[in-house]
Amino acid sequence: PIFYFLITIMSVSCSNTEYDVFASVHGFIFDNQTGAPIPNATIQLNPGSISKTSGNDGYFEFSELTPGQYTITVQKDGYSTNRKSFDAVTGTNVEMNITLTQHYYE
Repeated sequence: PIFYFLITIMSVSCSNTEYDVFASVHGFIFDNQTGAPIPNATIQLNPGSISKTSGNDGYFEFSELTPGQYTITVQKDGYSTNRKSFDAVTGTNVEMNITLTQHYYE
């Protein structure tokens, strides 16, 4: 019985360490002129065509991204569309704050 107990203890203590294999990106959407956060902006992540909406504070986040290059496209009625690219690296959390410029019609 002691032999089996020791084998069990050794196998548990020698278990593999788990590594984070994903990346994530987060940030805020702001008005270019006023610096105010922009709520309810549509943020699309490609590849993957995943869409989210910014919160009342302009915050957004995409998690569990496989490593690679991504483009974020941000749209909101009354504003010009803005696109930014970034590299997702395993185990990193990229911060990306994006500004939008209002359309002014005369």
